[in-house]
Amino acid sequence: MKEVISEIFQKIPINRIFASIWLFACVFVILPRPIIKNLGMLEFKEQWQFVFSLSFIILTCYGIVGFVVPKVSNMIEKIQLKRKVPIMKQQLCGLTSELAVSISGGIA
Repeated sequence: MKEVISEIFQKIPINRIFASIWLFACVFVILPRPIIKNLGMLEFKEQWQFVFSLSFIILTCYGIVGFVVPKVSNMIEKIQLKRKVPIMKQQLCGLTSELAVSISGGIA
């Protein structure tokens, strides 16, 4: 059994496995009781509800940390860069004009 599980983890990326588990847990957590009963899975849901809910919460947090946080930090870096670029341009123009003056003054 361990070999089969390790084969699966080697062939499929971990993010896809987590997404599949999250989707499965989401369906069982959110679907109403009558629909689950019609599917004939009410006993299964009642027996494993705690596991579904826990995996849903943990994988939602993993998704937020893994996807949303990098996007937000990237946006913050872009905003900070937009603020720094004009200041850097002014400093660079000041340096180039000082350099031009020193070079022309040294030749004369």
